[in-house]
Amino acid sequence: PALDAGVRVCVDHFGRPDPAAPLDDPGLRHLLAAGRGGRVWVKLSGAYRNGGVARGHAVAMEVTPRLLDALGPERLVWGSDWPHTQHESIVRYDDTRAALDQWVPDARTRRAVLEDAAAALLRIAPAPDRPRAGGAPESSDAGAGRRAAAAGGPHGRGG
Repeated sequence: PALDAGVRVCVDHFGRPDPAAPLDDPGLRHLLAAGRGGRVWVKLSGAYRNGGVARGHAVAMEVTPRLLDALGPERLVWGSDWPHTQHESIVRYDDTRAALDQWVPDARTRRAVLEDAAAALLRIAPAPDRPRAGGAPESSDAGAGRRAAAAGGPHGRGG
């Protein structure tokens, strides 16, 4: 109903697919289909919430290519999932950021996830000093806020 009403939606934790069979999860299939409509963003965050650290990373590795295909990098955003509620002893911020490099190994695509997607979701105007990941020139100066939001806030925090 929300999407039909024109609401923009951001789904956390890769859509929380079933860790036992993420690609067969009906919720993930629905998310992939709904994502093609242009009003859904998915946050690449908290992979450890999808079956623990090791399994969650494996789920992320399986699901991310499908999300990239269905939504494109312009509608995937990264978040550290800080403060890692109920997982504080097993997750570190640096590890969450390093995992993104594995989930999205192409630097240009990763930059789109880290910067352009967050700017689009939050409706922050792109900075004029840097071209978008897709190569198009940018037109206004909100770069510092955009980059801070994409990185999870000024202190590396963010969902």
